Amino acid sequence: MRLVQQVLGSAIPLLANVAILLYVFQRFLAATRLRRKLAREMRDFGTMVERARDNLRYIGERVTRGMDEIEQDVGKELRVTSRLTTQSARLAGVLRRFAGLEENVIELVRMDGNRENAKVETPIDVSTEIEKVVAAAEGRSVDGCRERRDAARRKNEQQQQQLDENAREEELATRNPLSKFSTCGAREMARKVRVATMPEVRLLGESRSSK
Repeated sequence: MRLVQQVLGSAIPLLANVAILLYVFQRFLAATRLRRKLAREMRDFGTMVERARDNLRYIGERVTRGMDEIEQDVGKELRVTSRLTTQSARLAGVLRRFAGLEENVIELVRMDGNRENAKVETPIDVSTEIEKVVAAAEGRSVDGCRERRDAARRKNEQQQQQLDENAREEELATRNPLSKFSTCGAREMARKVRVATMPEVRLLGESRSSK
């Protein structure tokens, strides 16, 4: 009994120690696993932080590049706007010129249409028209000849009156001898006597009737 008690008395603390050792070892393994898990999680978190930093850096670069591109696009849009303004002004001038050209073309088309619609009337009897024209020309020439003849007649009458006056003055001078010493008589005697010429004027109608 004593041996059993001794064995049991020594086995119980041994079992207790073994149990405690197993528990401690289990806790140590659990702590080790937890530590490894925490280390792995920390490593993963560090990796995620690095990736986030890389992403932020990439996003920052992309934003900077986008801002530069936006500035370039704004500059291009401003240049395009200025060019569009200039081209719109030129286009307005071209439109005004085109409107004037269109008016000229319309006017030319109207003139062409009027010219095509115009009718040239020719007389049926050409000889009759020629005779009418000749008769009108002869009438005008007859009137002109009559006027010239009347003018020549009036001129001859004036010359004849002048000759009559000169003849009367000469007769008075011969009757009065004192008139020889008169200056007025000398001047009047010194005048040249013009011989009146009667031009012969014939009318077309008279020449035809005489023939």
